[in-house]
Amino acid sequence: MTTKGTQAVATDSGARPFATVNPYTGETVREFPFLDSGQIPDVVGRAAKAFQSWRERPVADRARMVRCAGDLMLERKDALAALLTQEVGKRIGESAWEVGLAASILQYYGDRGPEFLRPEATSSQADLPFGGVKRSGFGRELSRLGIYGFTNRKLVRAFPMVTA
Repeated sequence: MTTKGTQAVATDSGARPFATVNPYTGETVREFPFLDSGQIPDVVGRAAKAFQSWRERPVADRARMVRCAGDLMLERKDALAALLTQEVGKRIGESAWEVGLAASILQYYGDRGPEFLRPEATSSQADLPFGGVKRSGFGRELSRLGIYGFTNRKLVRAFPMVTA
């Protein structure tokens, strides 16, 4: 890596490929070229544009797409598990379980995401940092499990300087 002005430039990025190697056999599965340093600003710009487009979509649309991604993962579970086994070296049963887990997470948030993003009024809790944590998203879900207050109070005991 060298510096050109204020930018870091990967000097040998085009000279060597990135390889996916099966960790069990050591066999090179596939090689991919590195991105040329001059292409990076365009790629980052396209990613930012895609994110903005995604962000502007209605929550219900995004939730449907997330749910659909989970469904597709389950439909393709065997192929994804085989790929995971080849690239990571896990046993096929472990890979299939992991694909199922990832798919279930996508389905869960696809089904419940819009509900988690709705604002919810909370009362102030003076014994917690910043008057408590807004109960939305993950925090609200933990509260349904009875973990919300416990987790935050434990944090206050472990890091009393946060409340000072």
